[in-house]
Amino acid sequence: MLKKLCFFVSALALYVSGTVSTSASAMAWPEGIRMNLKVCWATSDFLEEKQWVIEAVEREYGSRGLLRITSWGDCETMPDANLRITIADQNAHTKGVGGALDQVEHGLVLNFTFKNWSRSCKSKLRECIDGISVHEFGHVLGLADTVIPSADGSTSCEGIQIAEHNDATAVVPTSFDSVMNYCNPVWRSGRLAPSDVELLTRL
Repeated sequence: MLKKLCFFVSALALYVSGTVSTSASAMAWPEGIRMNLKVCWATSDFLEEKQWVIEAVEREYGSRGLLRITSWGDCETMPDANLRITIADQNAHTKGVGGALDQVEHGLVLNFTFKNWSRSCKSKLRECIDGISVHEFGHVLGLADTVIPSADGSTSCEGIQIAEHNDATAVVPTSFDSVMNYCNPVWRSGRLAPSDVELLTRL
């Protein structure tokens, strides 16, 4: 019963988050872009919350050499920005993964108010923004949320793996605290697990 419940929660989370299945097409970021990424905000205001995102992404990805963001700015003044972020009171999601997000309008949507979606985050604003941003940037770099059935066709939290989208065979088992693992009760911890880092270094 617990395994079935965990699978249901995982599947529901995938639907709510708006993530894409591993069968979706995607491109890896060319290293020259990934290490010189330009990111812009399509929504004004929220200066403090934006700074939280910047700090979380630098802490978990930039400091490990997984990407380098050379500029954060306003989309109106950065028409060539690679990643365009919109802030809206809806489920956080990406409109693709990896290099498929290059210059896509509203390519990444983040929620900073939580008035209608995930209202429990209103009382722990920074924790949620940090954790969700780290999770969504996993998709930006190419990580998927994947449920891998066992040989008998059953699925459980023990079958969760992460995969680079355009190579479904490039999978590594996650540790339970993976930020891409919805079966992890604290997936919004904002801290990459060793398995996350391992796969990202292979992209």
